[in-house]
Amino acid sequence: MSRAPAPILSVRDLHVRLWTKFGVVRAVNGVSLDLAPGEVLGIVGESGSGKSIAMLAVMGLLDAALVDAVAGSVTVGDRSWNDLTEIEAWSSRSEDLAMIFQDAQTALNPVLTIEAQIVETLKARHGLGRKEARARAIKLLEAVRIPDPQRCLSSYPHQLSGGMCQRVMIAMAVGCEPKVLIADEPTTALDVTVQAQILNLISEIQRESGMSLVIISHDLGVIASIADRVHVMYAGRIVEKGTVQDVFAAPRHPYTQALLACTTRVDDEAAAPRAIPGALPDMREAISGCPFRDRCPIVLPICATEDPELDAVEGHAAACWRMPGADP
Repeated sequence: MSRAPAPILSVRDLHVRLWTKFGVVRAVNGVSLDLAPGEVLGIVGESGSGKSIAMLAVMGLLDAALVDAVAGSVTVGDRSWNDLTEIEAWSSRSEDLAMIFQDAQTALNPVLTIEAQIVETLKARHGLGRKEARARAIKLLEAVRIPDPQRCLSSYPHQLSGGMCQRVMIAMAVGCEPKVLIADEPTTALDVTVQAQILNLISEIQRESGMSLVIISHDLGVIASIADRVHVMYAGRIVEKGTVQDVFAAPRHPYTQALLACTTRVDDEAAAPRAIPGALPDMREAISGCPFRDRCPIVLPICATEDPELDAVEGHAAACWRMPGADP
């Protein structure tokens, strides 16, 4: 029996605490994950669940002025970083990781042309001269199906549509030749037609390059269309994980079930989407017990005092006391 390949990305026991005007927020609470070479991993959850903060911490892109504490470890291939606040570690990590941000029109520098931004990235990453970098930039823009690369290079971000700016961001990220590409809500600011084009483009580039992909979204349809496996996050924790087919067809955590119930189904017009009652817990406080207990329709007494482990049953795991094998 052949052994599974070693993960290209491993995150262990990641914790992030951030300063806000309301106090210190415990944004990420013990996240661990593995990403196989060439795999697409989806991370899904409500706004405020810690999805983006976790991946920004992995990238080393958290605003240092807002960080109260970061703990855990990140391994990309055979390179490991245990001190996630050390600047040199952030810099060296960026050689293996790249990120596509939510709103490309605000992520791109508004006072620099597209050429300046892509060319400087290529010069810094690959040591190219300006002429070579510009030629490479044109090829990258062609690869992401921008119809007039020369004109695009001379444009400023505000002169391009949201879809074009997102394609520029994809070109910049892919041009860095990362081992792992992280896409944070890459279609949020786009209309439905452009969303499909961008998702298809990201998926095609991932397959052709063989790189691994982490895609973050609150949209279950996006995750279902592109990911191999999915991690469901709630209150800074992973509460369920498994293959997309297993998790979406037979969700085991009440939160995942509630998320799916919020989604409009085209195959069942009678099933109206339902909102999840209540709100996320106060992330400034240490949470004892299950963080979903106040919104859960099947809560048990033990849920108030003990947080269940993310136990796996045939590769499908859920942090719930009602899971098969749990001992409430």
